Amino acid sequence: MEFYETIFILGSAPDAIDAEIQKVVDLITTNKGQVVHVDRWGMKKFAYEIRKKEQGYYTCVYFKGDKNLPAHLESYYKLNESCLRYLTVVSIHTPEEIAARAEKVEARPATKAAAAPKPAAERAEEKTVPEKEKAEESPEERAETTELPAEQTEEALEGDEKTEATVEKTEEMPSQAEADEKRKPAQLAESVGDTAAEMEPSEEAEQEKDTKKKEEDKTPESSSD
Repeated sequence: MEFYETIFILGSAPDAIDAEIQKVVDLITTNKGQVVHVDRWGMKKFAYEIRKKEQGYYTCVYFKGDKNLPAHLESYYKLNESCLRYLTVVSIHTPEEIAARAEKVEARPATKAAAAPKPAAERAEEKTVPEKEKAEESPEERAETTELPAEQTEEALEGDEKTEATVEKTEEMPSQAEADEKRKPAQLAESVGDTAAEMEPSEEAEQEKDTKKKEEDKTPESSSD
């Protein structure tokens, strides 16, 4: 007899998962197999949808059986619509290792199961007790609880003063656009003065004009003589 492990994913409802796992176990035992351990991996989310389902229940069954037993399991998986994926291989572990692992799992304290849910009345009482304690507190005690330590308040005040100082500095400092606008009239006045100076005739030019006029006035007199 070989030692196998079969892994299958069930997409059935949570209420029907136990029955589906039991069917696999019964199939192994009816075909002269021996189940060593049933490892329930639980519900897990898929990386992509399988038959329009986003999650499934993973189960791994370790068993001993003949070489024909895996073929019987595969034929059952194919016909079962609730079985989304399956794989049966020869296990790399020994039956002793799996049995020891099963014993450890069974011996582990079930902390979640031991912590039974509390009744609704007890939960309601737990909620009301803190509310009563808050109501019984005096306004002075509430103020003490809400007040910050002196160091934190001083740091907060210093931070506020720094922010106010930076805001005032930014308000006092003119923007680059405003400075450019103020410079424009002075630049225009300078350019206009330069052009006016260029346009004004110089004294030498005026003297030359006067001398030319005088010569012109003399020329007619000489011609008449």
